Amino acid sequence: MYCVTNIMKTPFIHSMLSILFIMANKTKGVCQIPVSAVDLVLKKQIAPSWVASISEIPWFCKINDNQYCDTISDCLTDECGCTNSSIDVFFCPKRTGCVTFPQLCDGKNDCLDGADECLCEGFVEIQCPILNSSSICLSQREYCEKKDAISQLNYSCTFRNIEYVDCSAILDNENPINQCLNYTIIHALIDNNHGNITSLYCKTNCSDTPDFADGKWDKFCERIVLVYMGMFAQAHFSCAPESYETCPLSKLCDGELDCSNSADEAECPGRFYCSLNTSESTEWVTPDKTCDNIKHCSNGRDECDPCNSDGSANLLLSSYFLLAFTAFAGVSSIALNLRGVIRCYNNTPSTSAGKVDRLLCLQVLFFDGSMGLYNCGVVVAALVLRANGDYCLQDESWRSSTFCLVLGLTFSIASHGSLSAIALMSVVRCINCVRVYHQTKLKTIFITSAILIAINVINALIPILPLVAIQNIFRTDVFFKNFLDNPFISSSYVNMTWLNHLHETYYSNKTDLYTTVRDLNIITSKDNIFDVIDIGYYGNTRLCVHNVFKEQLSYLIYKLSYLITVSLLLVIVTLTYLIIVRQQLESRREVGDIGGGMNRQNAAAPSLALKISLMIGTQLASWLSFIGAAVYFQLVSDSPPPVLFEVLALVVLPINSILNPIFYSELYKNINSCFWRSWRGFVSRLRS
Repeated sequence: MYCVTNIMKTPFIHSMLSILFIMANKTKGVCQIPVSAVDLVLKKQIAPSWVASISEIPWFCKINDNQYCDTISDCLTDECGCTNSSIDVFFCPKRTGCVTFPQLCDGKNDCLDGADECLCEGFVEIQCPILNSSSICLSQREYCEKKDAISQLNYSCTFRNIEYVDCSAILDNENPINQCLNYTIIHALIDNNHGNITSLYCKTNCSDTPDFADGKWDKFCERIVLVYMGMFAQAHFSCAPESYETCPLSKLCDGELDCSNSADEAECPGRFYCSLNTSESTEWVTPDKTCDNIKHCSNGRDECDPCNSDGSANLLLSSYFLLAFTAFAGVSSIALNLRGVIRCYNNTPSTSAGKVDRLLCLQVLFFDGSMGLYNCGVVVAALVLRANGDYCLQDESWRSSTFCLVLGLTFSIASHGSLSAIALMSVVRCINCVRVYHQTKLKTIFITSAILIAINVINALIPILPLVAIQNIFRTDVFFKNFLDNPFISSSYVNMTWLNHLHETYYSNKTDLYTTVRDLNIITSKDNIFDVIDIGYYGNTRLCVHNVFKEQLSYLIYKLSYLITVSLLLVIVTLTYLIIVRQQLESRREVGDIGGGMNRQNAAAPSLALKISLMIGTQLASWLSFIGAAVYFQLVSDSPPPVLFEVLALVVLPINSILNPIFYSELYKNINSCFWRSWRGFVSRLRS
């Protein structure tokens, strides 16, 4: 006895056939239910009380041997346990069987409890206690088609996930050609103008319909053919020239594939296609979903091609000038700081104060050189990504890459390490300047430096710790790794509310993201279908820098602590160097030397003041602009433009890595002397 293809028309036949199946004792598998329980009730084919018992009645069927493991679920168990790896199945809950992937999310309940539809993003869940204690899940289209009839049942049904269902948009899919030909085809047949109903008739007689010309519907007219069904004819769309495969004209551009080559959904007006080749993929979004900073296309093209006329979104760095400047800054920083390290290392001071200053200078030069490495790394990444194609199509893979993570750690450690080392150096110099007879111990500075470096490294590593609480604060985003192969996903980014709903529905508990992913992975035979790519803190921007512009509430405490700490370090640097300048000027006035010595000291005072002013000025200019931008965008509750990250990460903060080795070495004096010689020569020529 084979599995029935239609559920019985009456409860009596229903029960009698069930008994016959049980008596046959052919327990090859559990037969799938081919008709929606909602349909049965609406058509009054069975009473509501019978719907509740459907999942409790054992169904049995017998199928031919060649129907086992043939990639088609004839019964709910005929594809389960197949060793052929090419057969991917979804396991229905409660061990009621399995269905193959083509049957998932197709608007038809195949599992006994409809789980093959309830797991799908975009479903509408209906709970009618009088019908069934479990949910009935319909596609949005099926829900819209049955909405009025369901509301008339008066079964105290509740509906979930209908907040974003626009039934008018879903059902209003009649294209201008179908509107036109539905009214004119009868007259054309009466007038025996059968041939004109195709290309010429479509172009000339339907062109006055709304949006026909603007939408370029005329290109579809070439494939309009008449399909005769007995004495009647119907206008169809030919899937390919000189092809017998057609689909009803009402199915043209309705959002569902009807042609095997997808021609009925390719090049439809009013759509932005995610693939340049619609023969490979007809994935599309409406134009209003392009350039909204949300990647609706699985490849992200809706945020790529139409959004930037200057092509900046297609490049990691928006211009060749910025690319060249970043390369120059990186190489210069590495060369200048390496030169400074060599000179500082070869210089062996005799005093304790000199040794302390030497240790701190080496730290500053090391961190500034590391910032140069970051700049060079960005340039290398920009060139590689440019060679691989449009950046915006590689955005997620780049920001979730290990290389981006390393760049982010380098930037954080280098920028904060340089500032903290300069702050410590300014404090030590200030103490030595004010307390002339005080000698700061090298061991004390070594321990203090080690503590500051440890704090700096910990601050850089905390955002990437694999702890749920930490990641919930610092994580940028997650998206499915294999969403192209996942029939349950209708958007490229993870809808965490929906994902948690799935897990709570089928596992009855709340868990972290990775436990949820692990649990959901076992509901199919396809490996890693629910795996996600996690974009961490340093992947928040494409330049892989720590992003203090994040607006989520849980991040606010860290942001405030961070900004206060940086501001405090800047205050320390500014105050201590101002004290040093004041102390130096007072010392020179108190010495009261006469003659050339006094003149030389007075001449050196402005030079020292200028040097320290430049050192303080560059630190304040760099970091205060960074802090100011963070405070501003926090107050206005807006996201900063991408160009701001380019300016801050590649120009503002790294500029100190070039200037610091100039200020802390003899190179500064050489540049200063050269400048004043040139200035004096210029003034002399003007006077003469």
